Amino acid sequence: MSNSCRILALGSTARLAATVLPSAALNKNVAWSSSDPTVATVTQTGFITPLKIGKTVIYAKCEENGKIMGQCTIYVRGNINILASQVHRYIRTNNFTYRMNANFDGSTWKDVENSVKEYTSSKKVNCAEFVSWVYNRAGYIDRIYSSSGNLKTALESMTGDIKFKTITKYQYDKNKNLLSPKDYLEPGDIIMYGDHEHTEIYAGYENERYYTYNCGSDGSINYTETQSLITLSVNGHSFSYAFRPVVNE
Repeated sequence: MSNSCRILALGSTARLAATVLPSAALNKNVAWSSSDPTVATVTQTGFITPLKIGKTVIYAKCEENGKIMGQCTIYVRGNINILASQVHRYIRTNNFTYRMNANFDGSTWKDVENSVKEYTSSKKVNCAEFVSWVYNRAGYIDRIYSSSGNLKTALESMTGDIKFKTITKYQYDKNKNLLSPKDYLEPGDIIMYGDHEHTEIYAGYENERYYTYNCGSDGSINYTETQSLITLSVNGHSFSYAFRPVVNE
């Protein structure tokens, strides 16, 4: 099997490849199946379509001998960029404004969105709540955090099927040349500024601009663009490192 495990976002597709050995085998056909087709389906050519947040195992069984098989565990999660946009729309529609203090620490996105009158009476949200709201809705974390420091601690200590990899600010290529953040950051990465004083979600790089989803970097709730994450200053704090979800192998 080309992969033993991987994360797939809703709305994406992927293809696995299976090789039958020995190379001289007369029948190299395999039968593909999913242990939970409600989470993700697979075609007989190895194309996977994720359907809902969850976990499934994709099997490729040798047609000639079904006891010979390969498998890949698929973890389906929400698409971070899509969800970040949806959460922005939700908090704008419900007239949230920015504040530094905690508002719904320990809640889940369902608590907030299903009890809007209770949780939005003050109409306030901060950067850590926004980022963890999105990641909670995507199925990566189990709650909302009201401080970047607590979110950082939670991400660093995660165990289980998926963990969060720390991506340091200074990255180098094989020739030891310093890379630009656009060369190593990926859309959906959680960005931390300063000593976790502020956090945002990286959206991508286009037309020589970095794009992020943020809440509170300028006292507002918006989708922003900045020239350089390395030099960007948010209330005196600059980009320090990022977190990215990966399979805990």
